[in-house]
Amino acid sequence: MAKEPAERVTVVRVEKDILEVIRDWMLQTVGVVAAIIFGTWTILAWDVAKQANVQSVQSNTLAFAAVCAQLASEPGDQSVSRNVFL
Repeated sequence: MAKEPAERVTVVRVEKDILEVIRDWMLQTVGVVAAIIFGTWTILAWDVAKQANVQSVQSNTLAFAAVCAQLASEPGDQSVSRNVFL
């Protein structure tokens, strides 16, 4: 029984200069800091958007009440009708 020749395995050793290691570390740190900043900004923007939505609903309700009051008032009467309630 003939023995098959063993395959040669070539090991490539990659050595980085200290400047490359520092550069990689700095880029990773900047990436993590940017993710934290933009994540926080996103949460704050979401809260502001919710508040703006509530305010827009109130504004739309007030505008609707003003239109109803205008339609309910008599022609020629400049005062707002007191018969319109929300």
